[in-house]
Amino acid sequence: MRSHQQPFGEQAGQIGSGTSGFMEVEEDEEIDVDELKGLFLEWLEREPYPSRLSSLKRNAEDSDICGHGGVGLRLLVNINDIRNSHPREAERLVRHPVPFMWAISEAAKELAVRDDPGFKKVMDTCGGEIHVGFEGSFGHQLVSPRGLVSSCLKTLVCVEGIVTRVTSVRPKMAQSVQYCHETKKYHRRSYRDATSQELGLKMPGKGRLMVQQSFPTKDDDENVLEIEFGLCTFRDRQVGE
Repeated sequence: MRSHQQPFGEQAGQIGSGTSGFMEVEEDEEIDVDELKGLFLEWLEREPYPSRLSSLKRNAEDSDICGHGGVGLRLLVNINDIRNSHPREAERLVRHPVPFMWAISEAAKELAVRDDPGFKKVMDTCGGEIHVGFEGSFGHQLVSPRGLVSSCLKTLVCVEGIVTRVTSVRPKMAQSVQYCHETKKYHRRSYRDATSQELGLKMPGKGRLMVQQSFPTKDDDENVLEIEFGLCTFRDRQVGE
């Protein structure tokens, strides 16, 4: 079975061998997400990433990867490439993956639309997001399911194992769309729970907190809102047992 990479925990020690030479990162270090976005906007202009973004568009147009059960737009980033050009940022990525994933995703979206304006239509079909996955050498961050311990919380790990039993796929609403007949306007609302990767992400002047999954029934002027399920965005949810 192919390994799956996701931010899971906080691992003491360094990725790769003990002589990798990465700089130490303080736990309370503030990460400027806008600065990271600018860094990766320039970094993603190097091959093979422009070609990978073009392939994402072609695959989305030729197949139903954004339909029900599809994987959506997912850009694979080799962590070795980041390590070769920005070793300190690679270490920070392992320790604090959420702001880096947001920065890479936002940079990829901006770069894709800048190089090909038709990419925006593809992104709208896929929920407006380019998801980020990681490949390459994970060193000590490569663990088995039994190796997922509390010290792994909030860091990037690669889990290798065999799934023997999982739950059925259940949809979870990520964004609701409601229509108001009185004003002829659509109202959108995004939802985040404890499983959302961007939970707690510190943006300029604000942080991303949990949003309760309950639909508003009226707008600010007490006009009735009607849910449009066909326009809502859902996220597949499945867990191992």
